[in-house]
Amino acid sequence: FLLCSEGLTSLLKARGPQYISRGIRVSLHSPWISHLLFADDCLVFTQATKRGAERIAEILDLYNRGSGQLVNKDKSAIFFSDNCDVSQKNEVRESLQIATEALGEKYLGLPTAVGRAVDGTFNYVSDRIRSFVSGWGENFLSCAGREVLIKANAQSVPTYPMSCFKLPANVCQKMRTYISNYWWGSSVDNHKIHWQKWSKLSCPKADGGMGFRDLTLFNKAMLGKQGWRLMTRPDSLCARVIKGKYYPNGEFLTATRKRKCSETWKAILFGREALKLGMIKRIGPGDTVNIWTDNWIVGLDSFKPTIRLESVSVERVQDLFRPGTREWDEQLVRSSFIYRDALEILKIKPGARMLEDVDAWAFERTGVYSVRSCYRALKKEQETTESYATGSAGSSDDARWWKKLWGLKIPPKVRVFWWRAVHGYLLTKGELKRRHVASEDHCETCGEPGETLYHIALQCSYAVQFWKAVKEITGCKLPPLHPATWTRDLLASDICVQKDAALIICGVWSLWTGRNARRHGRTRWSPGAAVRHVASMVEDLLCLEVPAVKPTRVPGRWAKPQENWIKVNTDSAFHVSSATGAGGVVIRDSDGRLLSAAARLYSHIPDALTGEALAARDGLQLAGEQGHANVILEVDNLVLVNLLHSEDGGRSVISGLWQEIRELGRGFSGFKLLHVNREGNVAAHVCASLPTESNPEFFWSDCFPTRLEEAIQNDCNPS
Repeated sequence: FLLCSEGLTSLLKARGPQYISRGIRVSLHSPWISHLLFADDCLVFTQATKRGAERIAEILDLYNRGSGQLVNKDKSAIFFSDNCDVSQKNEVRESLQIATEALGEKYLGLPTAVGRAVDGTFNYVSDRIRSFVSGWGENFLSCAGREVLIKANAQSVPTYPMSCFKLPANVCQKMRTYISNYWWGSSVDNHKIHWQKWSKLSCPKADGGMGFRDLTLFNKAMLGKQGWRLMTRPDSLCARVIKGKYYPNGEFLTATRKRKCSETWKAILFGREALKLGMIKRIGPGDTVNIWTDNWIVGLDSFKPTIRLESVSVERVQDLFRPGTREWDEQLVRSSFIYRDALEILKIKPGARMLEDVDAWAFERTGVYSVRSCYRALKKEQETTESYATGSAGSSDDARWWKKLWGLKIPPKVRVFWWRAVHGYLLTKGELKRRHVASEDHCETCGEPGETLYHIALQCSYAVQFWKAVKEITGCKLPPLHPATWTRDLLASDICVQKDAALIICGVWSLWTGRNARRHGRTRWSPGAAVRHVASMVEDLLCLEVPAVKPTRVPGRWAKPQENWIKVNTDSAFHVSSATGAGGVVIRDSDGRLLSAAARLYSHIPDALTGEALAARDGLQLAGEQGHANVILEVDNLVLVNLLHSEDGGRSVISGLWQEIRELGRGFSGFKLLHVNREGNVAAHVCASLPTESNPEFFWSDCFPTRLEEAIQNDCNPS
């Protein structure tokens, strides 16, 4: 099929232009487009003339005779511009024998004509979610079941149109309303209390939300991907068309919104706002990066210096290098920036062989844009803005509690119940009175005033009987709990073990559901039966939990290289507190004989990956200096190996080192890059552990340290 499509393309290019015209173009600077192919569809663009239509018919007939594929004219259509008169349209239709004169309302799942007024164009998206949710409302699912349906089905509906267009705010609002109504009320039209606003509900579970998508932010993150493609694939047809139309003499990041521009361009500009949030420059020459206005410092939240000190005259990053090098002038850096900014700048490793500064995505280690990381960044920005506005902020302690809750071995519906309990989102009579819905708040079971979840779970007469039966049947005893913090106290490991916490939380859930059942007419309730049910449920869950079986790991061994090859093993040690590290290099021949070794201390290291890359670079440099022709580089960091094999590593956090290592590898007659287990890289690890501040660098070629010789001996003579 692909070969036949190529044949059709060749016919349209070779035999078409004389009569069909060159096609269309959207602006003077954009390329001409004569046809587009997608799967088994073909869109041909031409002038509305009889001669051109006859030539198209001739080409299609020739294609039919050559390939055996016949165009289905009943499913084909013609679309004329408003400038064509009736006689021209009739001539073209008769020549092509295609009667249908229209494009479908949708093509490939998207609207074919999106004008300046988009109201109503995307209503089908929200209508589809409404139909989904309306059907689910008949099943009376638990909160956990509703969560699964929302995340797996409802949230996936708008993904495709969101990747191409900015959905109107009213459409996003409708989708949010339908999903929120279903979550809180089990029905799209059931307007129950929405206990938590959507911006909080769409926070990650680790931050106290339910992890639902904020559709507007997700739409922006999806459109950011289109902008990223325009920047990283400038030779693609789409990029050339859009550049010629909207920024023929400029750059995408500085392009403006023109009058009467298309909805596609408006959507891309909307996504560009998300793109700018994480765009950063990887430093090479440093001549194009403005120190104060461009994003380039990875370790700072703003990606640029916090403040500009007085009397500082440097403007470009290259001004911070030592003359004639791409190494930082440490004294100049420390005098030009505040302490924290200077430390983060010194951690950046400029690319000694990079020809230009490179655009990269700061929120991914690979430097390549991803919708996931962009959405997280947008969500974090939204949370920060709301925290400043309200004067409240979450803490790492809160995240610890939520992590423990979602990790409990209890039914999902009970976990969601406890999430509501911790937040205070349960409709007790005390809460109804506080909201002025009910006039009294007496417990319907024991008659005590002030019915709260704490009362229902621990103080009510039914609860007392229940926990007495729990102690008799299971031996689990309630720990001391404070009324204000008891829902979180149960998650603390110093108050009760996880198994007891699971049983108690399931017991509270049983008491709550029993209380609701009694309110709706069920009078029979046996504490013993309830306890046995809860205990059985928890026990079953613990029994069903399959213990994680770690795959049998075969200890790695160092293997000798083939004849006439040498093997370079490198490793790195990294110290987070001091941001320092050390690299070790071991070079051996095909007989396993140690030829040379080296070790070096590294200062200002941002992470372990950078240390591993520095050690690998030093190893290849040492092999080149010693005149070796065929080299195998072996490291135990799989992330580094994958980046060096990837063509996108030039945007990664080790972009400069990535470039150096690849060029050093190309300098050998033969070069291989391999990954080895830690056990097969012990000798290099020993070397990396030797440098200190007093002895920062070592090189050995004749006499080697005892520890290194022992490691070499073990590699060649394993037990």
